[in-house]
Parts: sequence; structure tokens; C-alpha cells
Amino acid sequence: MPGLRRHRSCRAPTSWPALSRVAIAWRRTRPSRSCPPPFEGQRHGLDPTLILAVIAVESRFNPIAESEQGAVGLMQIIPRFHMDKIAAVGVPSILLPEANIAIGAVILKDAIRRGGSDAAGLQLYNGAFDDETRAYANRVFTERRRLEEALPRSRERVAAASGVGA
Repeated sequence: MPGLRRHRSCRAPTSWPALSRVAIAWRRTRPSRSCPPPFEGQRHGLDPTLILAVIAVESRFNPIAESEQGAVGLMQIIPRFHMDKIAAVGVPSILLPEANIAIGAVILKDAIRRGGSDAAGLQLYNGAFDDETRAYANRVFTERRRLEEALPRSRERVAAASGVGA
């Protein structure tokens, strides 16, 4: 489709039954499980903009993204590697955005702890610890800076539109 851009490594589930199961699970859990990135960041001692930057790089904010390697959701979690963390959160589907962010934040925090720094942790999260160029970490940090620069401009536009400070 013209104008529609997707992350090169992500694809949506191809069958309608898979999409309908996701939609049903989303509707059932949405009211009771609202935990956006700022809260998960606070809960795990992570910067919320770092979580948002990882989501932007991993899935381009597509909640049903799926990679060829089996990574799914906003934070591109690979279920076969993180069954313990998925079970600990106890959600019906890791495609639910809140669940995916909660599990991804736990995985990211663990990777940063094991790596010793944000950059090393991001490389571990991506499975590219041996990459000396730190390309993945650099992409996430660039996206994080872009988000941090956009946030004040967004707040200014909202304030101007509502007449606050005039």
C-alpha cells in the first residue's frame, strides 16, 4: 500500500483467526491491565523513553509485529528464550501491548544488569553482544534522543492549543 511503511523484519500474523484471537484477548484484558511504558519504566528502574525507543526500533509501534526469528509484539520478545519471564507475568497472550511491554522491560532490565551498562544491555537484548560497532545500541540511543527532543515540542503545542500560559 502506498504510504504504508513497515519495519523490514516484522510481519503481522497472516491468518484472520490469529488476528481475531488477539483482538478478543485485547478487549478482555484492556480495562484491567493498563500499564504503559512510563509505569513499567518506574517499576523496573528504567527510563521510559528508553523503553519507547526500543519499541520504536524493534517493531515501529506495531503491536502484532512478528519477525522471521519468532520475536513477537511491541518489544519483539522471543517466547522460547523467555518462558520463565512470561510465566512470571502470567498473561493470556504476549501480543497484548501491556503484557509485551511488562515482559520486555523485565528482559531489558536483566540484560542491562548482566551487561553492566545501557549500551551493553541493549546489545544483549538484541542478541548482538559481540558487535563491536554497537549498531543496535546506537540506533536505540538515536531514537531515544529523537523522542526526548519531540516531547517538549509536543507539550508546547498542547499548551498553546489549550490556551494555557497565554
